[in-house]
Amino acid sequence: RLGGSGGATYTDPAAQRFASVSQMSRLATALEVYRLEKGDFPESLGQLVEAGIVSSDDVHYPWRDEYYYRREGRSYVLLPPLR
Repeated sequence: RLGGSGGATYTDPAAQRFASVSQMSRLATALEVYRLEKGDFPESLGQLVEAGIVSSDDVHYPWRDEYYYRREGRSYVLLPPLR
């Protein structure tokens, strides 16, 4: 089921995973842009939103829990939400 009264909703997990691949690619690009502008990766994905690089919807796995993000020195870990 796609769509609904509250915006985009996906009940098919395959559709969520498909949308997530594209979304994670955009987040990886946004993290690199942030690093180039600020000199290091952000402490949280919220800082990407604060910097205006992505919207608050972009940091949520199609469209519920926030992606798992952790900065590790000069690199990072970005995963779908851990459950």
